Amino acid sequence: DKAREMGKATSFSAKEAADGLSYMALAGWDINQMLGGIEPILRLAEAGAMDLATASDLVTDSMGGLKLEVSDLNRYLDVVAKTSQKTNTSAQELLEAFINVGATTSNLGISLAESSAALGVLANNGTKGAEAGTKLNSILTRMTAQSTIASGAWESIGVSVYDAEGNFR
Repeated sequence: DKAREMGKATSFSAKEAADGLSYMALAGWDINQMLGGIEPILRLAEAGAMDLATASDLVTDSMGGLKLEVSDLNRYLDVVAKTSQKTNTSAQELLEAFINVGATTSNLGISLAESSAALGVLANNGTKGAEAGTKLNSILTRMTAQSTIASGAWESIGVSVYDAEGNFR
């Protein structure tokens, strides 16, 4: 019924809305989460010129990596939309990037806004999408490596990447 409703109220067909719902189900969203999430994801797909199934898949995958809850969906999509408006990246490219770097930024306690800004800067300099996520992931992993080479390099220039409580700065 919700797929039919979205098919009538939007530029997507009921079949496309059903495909979007199926990706949410595959991500483990319950029926209430799916019913509440379909319209914001649909609006993102419209704004980002994506097909709905792709948008749903990218949103659910990237949220998983970022360890975001379904209750964070609207805030997350607001950040994605704002970053794609203010930088040289599309919503789809940003979602692809978050799939590759989201777990690392989440584990390091880097905020969604900071992560998004870093990906926006990379995009402004020609590195976008999955490639940007992979490169940012590599940078963060190397910066925070506990190897003697990495820690020695930081120590030699008087920088600590962790604060007194052991949190990434």
